[in-house]
Amino acid sequence: VPSAEWREKHFVALAKMFATRTLAGTIDHGSAGGNCDNHKAVMSFTQGEGASKAWVNSASFKFDPTGSGSSCKLYNGDTTVAVYACTV
Repeated sequence: VPSAEWREKHFVALAKMFATRTLAGTIDHGSAGGNCDNHKAVMSFTQGEGASKAWVNSASFKFDPTGSGSSCKLYNGDTTVAVYACTV
């Protein structure tokens, strides 16, 4: 997982780059997802017309995508994207 200090604007830019479906470009700041270290992914997010549920790796991102606690759930499924990367 890359060590970085990415912020919310970087998350949105990366989500738009890796999206495979319609993406609202905003984050659902509920408790689903979070800034966590319980997976080796860099980030994951839901896609669709509504705001994305977001999980970000704390080694790469320095913002909290959730507003009221966090579930630290990495999203997967046919409407989600998980991004994995390494440093070279």
